[in-house]
Amino acid sequence: GKMLELEDGGWRLRSTREERRRRRSSLMSSSPAHPASPSSKTCPSRSTRAFGWRVRSQHLLEVTAWRSKGGRLCTGRLEVVDEVSEREEEIRGVGLCRIRRYCGHIVGEKIPRLPAWIEFGEIEDVNVLIWRAEIESCEQPIFLETITMFDGEVMTEISASHAVQQTHTRKMEVLMWTFLSLAFFPLVFASLKVSRMLLMPLTVLSSLILASIIPKLQCRYVGMEEIWTSALINGWQSFSYAGVINFRFCFGILGSVRRFFCWLNIMPLQVRQQTGWLFSGPFHDGARMPPNSLFGRMRFLPASFGPGIMRRYAACVSDMFTVLHVKVDEYQSQSNASFQFVAGFLSQREQFGCVAINPWRQQVSLHASCDGILFSKRSKVSSSHGSLQSSDTMIGANKIRTDWAIMMWSEGDAYGSYLQAVGEHCGARVPSKSVEEGRAACSCELGPGIPTGWCSWYEYMEKVSEQDLELNAHKLHGWVKQGVDLRVLQLDDGYVDHWGDWAKSSKRFPEGAGHVASIAGRYGLAGGLWIAPWAADKDSQIAREHPEWILRADAWGDAYRSPWLWLLDLFSSRAANSGFTHPGKWFYGLDATHPECRAHVKSFIQQFVQQHGIKFLKLDFLHAAALPALHFDPTLTRAQVFQLALQTLREAVGDAFFLACSCPIGAAVGWVDAMRVSADTNLSWRPWPIWWDKTNLPSGRNMMRNSLMRHPMHGLWWMNNPDCLVLGSSDRDGSAKQSYTEAVGKATLAGMTGGLLFLSDDLLSLPVERLRILQCLFPPLHSQPRSLVLPARTVFHGQSECPEVLVSELTGPEGMWMLVGLFNLSDHHDARAIALSSLPLQVQDDEEVVVFDFWNGQCTRGWASAICAIQIPAHSAALLAVRYRRTREEPSYLGSDLHFSCGLELKKWETG
Repeated sequence: GKMLELEDGGWRLRSTREERRRRRSSLMSSSPAHPASPSSKTCPSRSTRAFGWRVRSQHLLEVTAWRSKGGRLCTGRLEVVDEVSEREEEIRGVGLCRIRRYCGHIVGEKIPRLPAWIEFGEIEDVNVLIWRAEIESCEQPIFLETITMFDGEVMTEISASHAVQQTHTRKMEVLMWTFLSLAFFPLVFASLKVSRMLLMPLTVLSSLILASIIPKLQCRYVGMEEIWTSALINGWQSFSYAGVINFRFCFGILGSVRRFFCWLNIMPLQVRQQTGWLFSGPFHDGARMPPNSLFGRMRFLPASFGPGIMRRYAACVSDMFTVLHVKVDEYQSQSNASFQFVAGFLSQREQFGCVAINPWRQQVSLHASCDGILFSKRSKVSSSHGSLQSSDTMIGANKIRTDWAIMMWSEGDAYGSYLQAVGEHCGARVPSKSVEEGRAACSCELGPGIPTGWCSWYEYMEKVSEQDLELNAHKLHGWVKQGVDLRVLQLDDGYVDHWGDWAKSSKRFPEGAGHVASIAGRYGLAGGLWIAPWAADKDSQIAREHPEWILRADAWGDAYRSPWLWLLDLFSSRAANSGFTHPGKWFYGLDATHPECRAHVKSFIQQFVQQHGIKFLKLDFLHAAALPALHFDPTLTRAQVFQLALQTLREAVGDAFFLACSCPIGAAVGWVDAMRVSADTNLSWRPWPIWWDKTNLPSGRNMMRNSLMRHPMHGLWWMNNPDCLVLGSSDRDGSAKQSYTEAVGKATLAGMTGGLLFLSDDLLSLPVERLRILQCLFPPLHSQPRSLVLPARTVFHGQSECPEVLVSELTGPEGMWMLVGLFNLSDHHDARAIALSSLPLQVQDDEEVVVFDFWNGQCTRGWASAICAIQIPAHSAALLAVRYRRTREEPSYLGSDLHFSCGLELKKWETG
């Protein structure tokens, strides 16, 4: 159903007539599925218009590199010589593909001639295309910067009726500009004292010229048709922004103004961190756009640093993948009106990859960052680029292969299909779906199920002591007997004087951090520990004794040089900056390519796990191993370096549970058991003091948005961790406060998403009404058999910044029902609605449905074709149990205040 053709140095992919005919027939057969639609009589004929798509790349492959360090940028493109072979191969996570391999050379004006191959893979009758490239080095060394896998258009083929509508719009634009010109130019010419004889001809001529030019410029630079409605943007790591950017303000007359301000970075489409690159830049510096040749020595600057000067400009940049929501027809009220197009990479094992988006031109580009690695065949190059001593000599990498790039498209859940393909391709460590009883089969010492526990961080911060652990462990022991099954006692930061000296004792922990396992064991709990394995303080013992393990900034300039050394020596090889974090510190990153450094990290983690009996490890600030800096081995990309770091951690952790935090998202699939998917939570809804920041500053809003946006990854890539649940009304000094409704919203998120559930309040002083919220969440849904509880799914069509509806199907003694979570992340009391017909209740439109609001204890009845709207307080959520009422004579169970599932608390149900 698709055609791949090589043309003019690039390639194009478009739907065939059979694909469009198949889509038209499927739409005609599925149109009666929406009888409740107000326009059901007219929609089917219009929705069956021929819809196709067209993907076209300007080139097969583009490579950017540096001839020498600090030298000029050179660019080359792949010229295909011949199609070498065609074969069938099973690609893990994708299926059996027909692979076509083409050979050629990278050719450019200043770049050496490099042998290269590109492979395309297609599956018959499946809307998937995958491809990857392989490049060999030559005798002449270069520093490889970026491989552009795709750079072209992703557009829809608009039908004739839509083209007529666009023609009418164009005519209206011409008339509007003509009218404005006739009103404006007489005033201009009169002020210039033009004679009356020439006034009218000049006015008419100028009006015609302006009315003919401006619509064309608007069509070229603004976009006359709104094809893309929105795009999902995924950040590089846990703390980075994840959300949907809506393009509704990018088109029309004001679109050109918005585009200009976007280019100047005044009103960017992309959500950026607001604390400055010196403080939080390293937390978000993943894959980079190709640099511009104007400022070659400034190649270290990120793509979003300036207005398209240092690096190629892109309105939006998403890490690893993006999801484009494409407008199919004007009937957006229909559930099938949105068409999803996914573009990205199947993994990030070889390079960090990004997807750049230009909504005005409907252009997409895929870039694989090679990070300036030394690329040569056999030549030894004397350079400080890879080693810490300039006198050393290094042999460059002689071959590089990219990860598989992928494009998927469908009217259904293409995003979910992509996540499943990535998980299978990378061997994700997820609960087994083959277990009959449905309990999460996790190969860790914590036993079956997703871990639950208590964390010391948000209550005690870095001032935690052994006595605090003892008191809260005693309280947990009593709660377990009452059904609140928090089984892990996790010690967070604060047990060492300096990061890096993890095995040393301190005043608050004289017996060392391993003693947490002994405290937990006395109360029947599992011991957990927080470590930042690839980070170290400047005053730590490891930094003093092994300075060669510290990641160094490039000798010819790095934007992330440690601030305390910035003014001392701008152009010397000094420590790279890993970012600024609580409680007010910059820290070093350790070199994962150094064998002795890896052995050291592996040894102290194994000591905690094997000797002390730690069963849960929260490994934080893992991005420090992937900094853009000098490495012991200069032939490895940052993604390959990070794979070494994760492999070392996985081998050291063994069967203990591995929770990754501040970790690059795409590169960790297959290595970690759980992943923090958001920034730190907080009692305050907005971050302080920069309340408009949407990235890494702690806040309830940032935590909930990212957790909802990345919820589909749960169970496919890993187990999600939406950070700790904090239910208290205020912190210790009273500076941050949380209302009861905000606590209800966070509890609803923790219960519905089914990820790790860790509490981080002072258990001795938790108010009774807040404790009652916690008790309603136990036992959690993920502890139930899969035959009774299906994982929650998001209901989302790309209109809002993140999903606001979660739906889970449950089965109990009383029968089957739907559990619906509605979230209100706005700052005002607002209504959220869901069409009951969209729920898989298998009922007719004229049958009765009962809706029970758990948190308010209210019940409403209505028809299955109705739309259920609930008023929700700001920053909160509603939890609804939706049931089909079989008969009016028999009693129906609605719910209770015992458990938030509104039914799993039942052991038996009988009617007389």
